[in-house]
Amino acid sequence: MRKIIGKPVWIVGILLLVSSLLFLIGYAVGISYFRNSELGWIITTLIAGIITLIAAFINDYLEKKKARSKIR
Repeated sequence: MRKIIGKPVWIVGILLLVSSLLFLIGYAVGISYFRNSELGWIITTLIAGIITLIAAFINDYLEKKKARSKIR
């Protein structure tokens, strides 16, 4: 958990994903507060969260790969 907290890109991606899923569920169920939100913004936030998490994963992978190559 501390490794995730130390990298803010992961936090932003997770927050975007969780908020979009929360709004999507609220929109689908029909809660009045969430019903007033537009579906386009929910989908845009979902896509932004996915892209952010993909970028964070690729960056983390490249850092680990670079660290392993320095050890050798």
